[in-house]
Amino acid sequence: MPGWKGTKIRFDLNVNENGVTIVNFNHSGWESMEGPYAMINTTWGSLMYMLKQYVEGKKPGVWHQG
Repeated sequence: MPGWKGTKIRFDLNVNENGVTIVNFNHSGWESMEGPYAMINTTWGSLMYMLKQYVEGKKPGVWHQG
């Protein structure tokens, strides 16, 4: 995507004291917060939520309470 030119995507995985892997995600280097930025930011948020559901053994995209 042209708006992504010059941006960097980074995933850092760290294990906390309880043995839980923490995923830190960053998509940086945007020239502007205008244009596609808001949509892309929202999409990344949705994808991270689905990843969390998947690794917890839940069906991604389905709301689970509890």
